[in-house]
Amino acid sequence: MDPIIFFNKANELMVKNSPAAADKEMLEKIAAVNIGPGMEFDTSVLTGDVAENWKTMLTEIRLKLIKEGQKFSKKLGQWDYFGEPIGDFNTEYAYRALVALAGLGANTVEVALYPKIEQDADGNTLLNFL
Repeated sequence: MDPIIFFNKANELMVKNSPAAADKEMLEKIAAVNIGPGMEFDTSVLTGDVAENWKTMLTEIRLKLIKEGQKFSKKLGQWDYFGEPIGDFNTEYAYRALVALAGLGANTVEVALYPKIEQDADGNTLLNFL
């Protein structure tokens, strides 16, 4: 979906799914471009080739989210897993987005671990979906 549809849908969804109190500061920032519950996105902030810029951003953001999410990676033997605050992200927006790309949501570490590994015991690279 294009950015106009995306942000207007987000605004609509925030009416029915109210942001958490911890999001107050972020909501104040993004309200400057009319992103928030019940708002109409301010398209005047979009410049240049909007479609191409949006496509580029979507392509590049995954690597940025992975890099940001690495600070939450923990070791368990030869496995890695994403640790706290998984499942209860508070204002860790990049981490929340990374987990959403991988599987929409997650439980907290008290309930579940989501282990991953990039190489088998012989050092052969396994498929990586993130």
